Amino acid sequence: MQKHTKIVIDAHTSVGIDPHEIQCEIPGCGMIFQDVHHIECRGMGGTTRDYGILDLMALCRDHHNQYGDKVRHMEWLKAIHLRYCQFVLKSNLPG
Repeated sequence: MQKHTKIVIDAHTSVGIDPHEIQCEIPGCGMIFQDVHHIECRGMGGTTRDYGILDLMALCRDHHNQYGDKVRHMEWLKAIHLRYCQFVLKSNLPG
């Protein structure tokens, strides 16, 4: 298992979500996640700093293909993911 996949699974299991029930974070999707998307991808000008779960988004394959690694969707994905972290994962977010 890759490091970033483990981070996503651990964040969900810490709040009682079974790893096999982790859903795509795109609102209304409901599909089980298949891919971990790096929101601040280094190849798109992102940082090498490790933000952990705050930079790792669980997506189904269709939504990863549709929205992942496209600069025009980065801020939108970031906003969705931050809300997801607050309300689903209950992460303590900076600021």
